[in-house]
Amino acid sequence: MVRLNKICKIERAIKNKIYPKGTVLIQISATRGQTRLLKKDCTVPPSMYACIIPKVDIDSLYLKFCIDEQMEEFLSKYKQTINIPINNLKYINISQKHIKDQKLISELIKLFDLYKEQEQLLVDLLIILKKYFLENLFVQKV
Repeated sequence: MVRLNKICKIERAIKNKIYPKGTVLIQISATRGQTRLLKKDCTVPPSMYACIIPKVDIDSLYLKFCIDEQMEEFLSKYKQTINIPINNLKYINISQKHIKDQKLISELIKLFDLYKEQEQLLVDLLIILKKYFLENLFVQKV
């Protein structure tokens, strides 16, 4: 395990600064530990997020996964009221894995997310079908 600040630059989002693809965002204001991953270069709302920018070769999806895994325990120790002090983010620990293993874990996460989306589509379709049958249950066709 290695501390987040040893492998990443941690900064509060700066207004109009364009952050690179792969930056992990941690909501630090009015938070429950939400994280996001930038899929393209873009700006970030300055008052809400801390930007985690890797300084070493690390898969960004793997980094987000590690942060998410640590978040519940981290919040129980370091959250103050509804905010996270940005200086406390350095206490998040990241599991060190070989880059090939990181990429494999990231691919598995992507597959799992795809599976979840497909399952949600199936549930949505079944709800529509159920509604249709309930609406037409007592309708007599002549």
